[in-house]
Amino acid sequence: MAESTSIARRKWRFRAAAIIVGMLPLLLMEITLRLTGLATVNEVDDPYISVSNPVPLFQRSSDGSAYRTSDARLGYFRPVSFSASKSPDTFRIFCLGGSTVQGRPFAVETAFSSWLQLQLEIADPTRNWEVVNCGGISYASYRLLPIVEEVMHYAPDLIILYTGHNEFLEQRSYPHLTQPTAWQSLSQTALRNIRTVHLANDLWNDWTGQSINRKPVQFAQEVEAILDKQSGLTEYQRDPEWQAGVIEHFKFNITRIIEICTNHQVPLYLANPASNLGSCTPFKSSPTPDLTLADQQKIRLIQRQFQESLQNISNHNTRNAALQLAQLDPQNAAILYRCGLALMDQGDHSDAAQLLLQAKEQDICPLRILESMNQFLKSTAGRELVTLIDIQEEFASLSPARIPADNLFLDHVHPSIHGHQVIAATFFDQMINDGIIKVPTTFESQRQSQYSNHLARLSETYFQQGEIRLKGLQMWTRGQSGRVDLLIEENVRNNQSPDSHTP
Repeated sequence: MAESTSIARRKWRFRAAAIIVGMLPLLLMEITLRLTGLATVNEVDDPYISVSNPVPLFQRSSDGSAYRTSDARLGYFRPVSFSASKSPDTFRIFCLGGSTVQGRPFAVETAFSSWLQLQLEIADPTRNWEVVNCGGISYASYRLLPIVEEVMHYAPDLIILYTGHNEFLEQRSYPHLTQPTAWQSLSQTALRNIRTVHLANDLWNDWTGQSINRKPVQFAQEVEAILDKQSGLTEYQRDPEWQAGVIEHFKFNITRIIEICTNHQVPLYLANPASNLGSCTPFKSSPTPDLTLADQQKIRLIQRQFQESLQNISNHNTRNAALQLAQLDPQNAAILYRCGLALMDQGDHSDAAQLLLQAKEQDICPLRILESMNQFLKSTAGRELVTLIDIQEEFASLSPARIPADNLFLDHVHPSIHGHQVIAATFFDQMINDGIIKVPTTFESQRQSQYSNHLARLSETYFQQGEIRLKGLQMWTRGQSGRVDLLIEENVRNNQSPDSHTP
């Protein structure tokens, strides 16, 4: 018996040794690739989409002293620049996101990045603060992913990410993807970090002209929004499967961005975006599918009662009718919004807030971040080097009945100038909590003075252009025009001097 046990052990040892010997060449290859820096891991490899002919966001200036927004990207990004050589006293922050980060419908000058820089300069003028605005018009998280990787080459001290509103702007599908199990996700993450796998992929690509990890969806260099088309709004239909795919893609991108920042040991302030709930009519609505004829008749009857109760100012009848309508037609965003407003006017704030949030969630054209995405961002709290900055909660706390509206917003997602100041103050307070900055006793009075001076220096034309862009954006979201704001931007750019990049 002892002899047979000994023989069995020798067999297992032999097999283990054979496996180790067989794996040794791969292990040696992996060690060699890491020591030599070859076959680097592509941290932005996205199995969902591929962008054609990508161009870096920044390029060196002609004299090599600075990085500037690449000329090819100026259609969607504002011109900004920062020094190519970073001095020891420089603290460099990159702010990434969509048009909210850029400061639309105005521009970078009144975006939260500028208000943050002003606060930092007031608090400690002895340091060189660089707050670089990387806000791209209509840019979603999947288009920000390669930019996050790019800015890691520019010695960032902090990344600020404000994204989530633009995820449904571009048409794409995910028929090739299934939801991975926890084990599959772990395996995929491990494979992404093995350089031998990336070397094999590169060699195969050189030989065949195709990547092993081929992307099923090819995107243009810049955004091609559904609403840019004349029939854009009609193309939005109720599609739970597509919506679920977009949400999973968003989660993938946020997770990958966190991985990149963690791998490079760069702190990330991850914003949880706020939405306008109280003064933004849903962009597209339709009745709840599969309503019975009896339900439709009952809805029409209650709608008449609802209108009559509003005219008679009958709180009790209004509340009952509103809640019945929401229960009978729970996916009709327009009805939910009207009922929510009615209850808010009559002081029923709790039910009003719930109906207005539900109206945003049921909008067939979802131009505002969905609640499941907000909740996912909140779930990142506590991760290494990641700090959640809850702008959604901050805006709610500053709004009547905790319902953000035109007190902080200009449209569905773009904050007012005051709203941008609130966002900047929230980031600044977090930097204080993290020990990055300390404020002098005279800070508050200095801040108000500098804010006033900064606004006074902006021309009347600056504000006029913002108002025109706002009207263009409002028409665009309603499917009534193309990108008027981009045409304005092109006109502004054509009338600027070549050296007009914002420092």
